[in-house]
Amino acid sequence: MKSTVSKFFSWTPSTKTISFLDIFGFNILLSFFWNLIFKIIFFLKKKNRKLLSEKEIFNLNRDGFCVIENFMSIEDYKDLKQKLSHFIIEKNEFNDSNDISIPLKTFNKNFMQDKILDNYFGKNSDLHCLIEYISNISSNIETPLEYRKIIINNEKGIDRYSDSQEKLHKDVFYDTYKAIFYLNDTNEDNGAFIYLRGSSIFKVLNIFKNYLNGIMGINSYEKIYNNKQDEISVKAKENSLIIMNASGLHKRGVFNRKGFRETIFADFRHFHSIYNLKSIIK
Repeated sequence: MKSTVSKFFSWTPSTKTISFLDIFGFNILLSFFWNLIFKIIFFLKKKNRKLLSEKEIFNLNRDGFCVIENFMSIEDYKDLKQKLSHFIIEKNEFNDSNDISIPLKTFNKNFMQDKILDNYFGKNSDLHCLIEYISNISSNIETPLEYRKIIINNEKGIDRYSDSQEKLHKDVFYDTYKAIFYLNDTNEDNGAFIYLRGSSIFKVLNIFKNYLNGIMGINSYEKIYNNKQDEISVKAKENSLIIMNASGLHKRGVFNRKGFRETIFADFRHFHSIYNLKSIIK
C-alpha cells in the first residue's frame, strides 16, 4: 500500500502513456499542460546562487548538458569518498553483484546522514537553487540520491545493458533535470554518459519525432536520429558534476574494456510531481 501511494505521488508523465491515445499525441499534450500547471503553481521564488554563470546557463539550455569540474572542495571530496566507502561496505556486505545500486536518500528517509551530501545536493544547496532557477519551479523537497557502481570484468567490455539504457531515449517531453556526480575518472572506455547535443531544444521537428517515439517505443530514436556527430561522450575527471536536461536524447555509455564506473545520481524530476505540493503546504 505504501509503495502504491509513493508511486502515485512521485508519478510524472513519461514519453509513453496509453498506446491508443498516443496515436493522437496524448502523451505530448499531457506533458505540455502538466509542465505548464507546475510552472504556474510552483513559480520560481528562489534565486540562482551562481553555481553557473548566465553564459554557462545559456550553453546548458543550448546543448542540453554541462560539466562542472571540481564540484566539491578537495577536502570535502576526500572526506565524502572515505565515508561512502564505509557506508557501501556496510550496506553491500553480502552482495557480489557487478551492478551495485544503493539509495543514499529518498523523499522520506536519509540513509547516509552526511552533511557534505546535504551541503552539495540538499534542498538548500547551490545545485538545488540552480535547478529551481533554470526550471522556473520552486521545491522544498529533498532530492533522492543513489549510489551506483558498475563493474565490468570482461577485457572486451560490454556493449549493451539488460534495461536497454544504451539506446538513445528521452525520459520526458518537457524540461526536467538530472545530475550525475563522477566518483572516478570517466571516459569512453568505462561508459561515460552520452548526450545528443541540442536534442532538448523546443522545435517543431523535435515535437514530430517525439510523436513518432510515443507510437514506436524506445528503439525509435535510434532510427529517427542518425547523426552520430552530435552524440557527445561526456567524459570528465572524478569530482565532476554533469547536469543534463532529461527531455534531450541520452544513453548510458558502454564499456570498451575492463573497468568500473562509480557515480552519485540525483534526479530532479520530482519538481513536476505531486510530492512537490509539500513545498507550498510548508
